[in-house]
Amino acid sequence: MIDMLLTTKDFEQYYFYQSDLCSKDIIALDDTWTHSQVIKNLLSNVLSKLDEMALSCGITKTVSQKVNVPIYERRIEKYTNWVDVLRLANYQYGRFTEKKVSTTEGLYSTLLALASTYSSGRDLKIGILGCGAGRSVLDFCRAYPFSTVYGLDYSITALCLADNILGNNITSVNLVSRDVSSDDCISTVHEIIPFNLNNYKLGLWDIMNFDNTIQFDIIVCSNVLNLLPNQEIAIKNMANTLTCGGLLIYADLIGWRLDRKAQQKTLKSLQSIQKCFENIGFKTLELFKGGPYYEKESDENGHLYLENFYEGLFKP
Repeated sequence: MIDMLLTTKDFEQYYFYQSDLCSKDIIALDDTWTHSQVIKNLLSNVLSKLDEMALSCGITKTVSQKVNVPIYERRIEKYTNWVDVLRLANYQYGRFTEKKVSTTEGLYSTLLALASTYSSGRDLKIGILGCGAGRSVLDFCRAYPFSTVYGLDYSITALCLADNILGNNITSVNLVSRDVSSDDCISTVHEIIPFNLNNYKLGLWDIMNFDNTIQFDIIVCSNVLNLLPNQEIAIKNMANTLTCGGLLIYADLIGWRLDRKAQQKTLKSLQSIQKCFENIGFKTLELFKGGPYYEKESDENGHLYLENFYEGLFKP
């Protein structure tokens, strides 16, 4: 189940853009490619989910519809594209496949360790903002089995994949990774068994433009803000969804993509991170460099970065 948490106007534009993108991707698939049917099944699921959401909003698709969707850096073009959605899922869930290899545990274990300082003796609402294919949703569902974990993202493709992995809709999920830059279109596939969780919810949501219909006790946001057009606005929006005394856990890379615009470089040092969050109403609990964050280049090599972590209580 994926809730539609965009405004009707915003979703209408998103619907036409994303439907068109998915349809073109299906047509572009080479039927002779071994894993083309896996991708077609995922994209067909995405189209069905979009149509279901559109029907609930009373939106009718027309051929002449003009699409004008805001492009936040690479957010729509890259992270709603099946190639990158599945690449990241392979990267994040590697330890749960037959590969039994993961380079991301430093990030995910740190997020959980920071959250453990907050009371878990009651039913909490935990928001994973920019959840992608749902790895942090999985971790927090397991650590807080009596709480509800909300995975929110702007990529319907990632959310559909997350729902398959976290739930019990199908017997297994194939995580296909394809090198589209290669003339031979080299691809690999790894299988993951769904986790059959029942304490998560997923939602199509825009951190830059939303109304705070849900109030969270804990918010976790990792490796998201560096992509957005204005980090300060995004932080204010997150604060508006936290209960008074709610906990925010933030992790990201400083200096990631140095060609970013000025509004995307607000959080450029540990000092600027602390200042920005405290100016918005947070009381700092933890601030440190950690990680590390490993960006895979090949099975043998990659690039190493340090994550920057902030934990604070919202006390406006």
